[in-house]
Amino acid sequence: MKTPWYETSAGATAALLLSGAWVDCDLYTITTPSGTVLRYATGDLNVDVSGTIYYCNLALVDLAGRTPRGHWKVGTGVDTWQWMMAPRAVDPATGTANPDTINSLPWTEAILKGALDGADVQVDRAIFSAWPAQLASKAFPTGVFTLFKGFMGACDVGDSAVAFTAISYMDLLSSNSPRNVWQAGCRWTLFDAGCGLSAAAWDQSSTVQSGSTPLVINTSLSPLSGSTFPLGRILFTGGQNNGFARGIRSFSGGALTLTAPLFWPVNTGDGFTIFPGCDKTTTACSAFSNLANFGGQPYIPKATTAL
Repeated sequence: MKTPWYETSAGATAALLLSGAWVDCDLYTITTPSGTVLRYATGDLNVDVSGTIYYCNLALVDLAGRTPRGHWKVGTGVDTWQWMMAPRAVDPATGTANPDTINSLPWTEAILKGALDGADVQVDRAIFSAWPAQLASKAFPTGVFTLFKGFMGACDVGDSAVAFTAISYMDLLSSNSPRNVWQAGCRWTLFDAGCGLSAAAWDQSSTVQSGSTPLVINTSLSPLSGSTFPLGRILFTGGQNNGFARGIRSFSGGALTLTAPLFWPVNTGDGFTIFPGCDKTTTACSAFSNLANFGGQPYIPKATTAL
């Protein structure tokens, strides 16, 4: 048995399991990159673990016929946990539409916008001697132990539910090593700590001009001196696409061609902010007046060069 990280007294969980008379439910903790913590329970009552509440009456977990599946491997194999959740279309008590939210956005919309990308996931199992005999607002477990820890992988959004796949932290061992690759191109990402430039000093805000489509955005902007829009990104701050970002494939005559079309139509006057791009060459770095922080080795020979 896994070691409980919470129990009412030492050995209480093991004793209850050995008795053969117990009930259980799963507890989900999802921590978003922004720091928001979401807690859900699969039982019929909210679960109180030493003052921390896991909610059963928010987005539904463990849909009928969709039992969560865990896959554990021996050694350094990557474990996975798959489950489905369905947000409520209407709050049955108040009649409010789409009551389940993440960072103030409707649940499904927030997921489509990437709110759970890279989120940490922990799945625990709570053990009880029995469910409360009378109607209660919450249940108190005898013990809780962890089934799975990892981070969010795929989020497949359907009409009324979302299918999730979480990947164990063991997957981090597949990261390339050493961290820095010796190559001609810069290893930094524009505006990160290694690059040293501030995005706020190079962004430009404006509004969508007439004739725009979800793939081509007409603007009245020109790149700031030393910067270019291709390989950059556009973040919408107004309209139906508020909060969505897209990469920029090309820029010509004030028209931005995006790497992928937006989900919803754009309208004249929709606000946006553009961030420039960088092709990771010394030429681009010089244009930004940032050659001192260039993270590549421009004179290193190609891998195919024979001595």
